[in-house]
Amino acid sequence: MEAAKPDRVIHRHISQHSFQKPSLTLSKMSKQYLAEHTIDDAHRIDIYSLAVTPTQIISASGESSLKIHSTKEDDFPIAQVLKNAHKLGCHHVATSRDGRRAVSIGFGGEAKIWRYDEGMWKDDGEIAEALKAGELWAVVLSAEGRYLAGTTYNGRINVWDLDDGKKLFMEYETKGSFGMSIDLVSS
Repeated sequence: MEAAKPDRVIHRHISQHSFQKPSLTLSKMSKQYLAEHTIDDAHRIDIYSLAVTPTQIISASGESSLKIHSTKEDDFPIAQVLKNAHKLGCHHVATSRDGRRAVSIGFGGEAKIWRYDEGMWKDDGEIAEALKAGELWAVVLSAEGRYLAGTTYNGRINVWDLDDGKKLFMEYETKGSFGMSIDLVSS
């Protein structure tokens, strides 16, 4: 008689020190962890957010710079550093599915838009309404990068049209709960 197999759950664990060659740990009571590669000293301070494009990983941390790592090579070398992007560090970063636009949110409240042009990330402006800490927290970009949605400290969800002057497009009221994450689904 064959023994019952344990339930298997895969958890992705990525931090500044856990990019290792793929490995899997299994036991009856353990969870599986998959790690790709280790990058020593990826940031001097904890990494709070990662965003991926078809060819890069953007990492955001408590330091003022964003780092862009190329995924075209096995050792994920740094392709670009966006120096002094956020004076107090960055807590969220998101990219469009096509990898042409990104947004980063700093602990000081600033929301910066970035565009990928001619192989480099370039500053593409800011969201004016988000200049106070907590006015924009968790963020997501639509697949094509036109719309930016974000949560606020007091439970609102705001949506901006980045192709129309970065204007506030919609506001949604929730039950006043602070949103730690957000996603968009196109219809």
